[in-house]
Amino acid sequence: MPDDQQLLRRYVADGSEAAFGELVARYVNLVYSAAFRRTGGDAHLAQDVAQLVFTDLARKARSLPENVVLAGWLHRATRYAAAQLLRTERRRAAREQEAVAMNTLESETPLDWEQIRPLLDQALDELGDDDRDALILRFFEQRSLAEVG
Repeated sequence: MPDDQQLLRRYVADGSEAAFGELVARYVNLVYSAAFRRTGGDAHLAQDVAQLVFTDLARKARSLPENVVLAGWLHRATRYAAAQLLRTERRRAAREQEAVAMNTLESETPLDWEQIRPLLDQALDELGDDDRDALILRFFEQRSLAEVG
């Protein structure tokens, strides 16, 4: 049975799918179980992480040191991929919540807006020029805080 370095060399030299498949078969349980733990037991995210890790291995196989301990490299790659995927998922969930909140605001009845409009204009009229300008730029023109500053 060839060792990991031999399989990696064969994959790098010949693009051997059989060699790469053998590496995946050897380490899929290690990668998946680490991903499963790091994603809080989410099987779908763990599968995504495992795919990312093995895709990374295929892409980076040529640049791996000859004496790499593949199990350690895969575990570290799993840790990084899981962290990245969880960050992405958190950002996506936050954007979705923001979209729901915006849709809720947009779905308010015109009657609500008719009651708020005079209060909003009155409050803006009572502000100083700098404060009013800052609020208008930020919330009505959707400018970033840097642009407002």
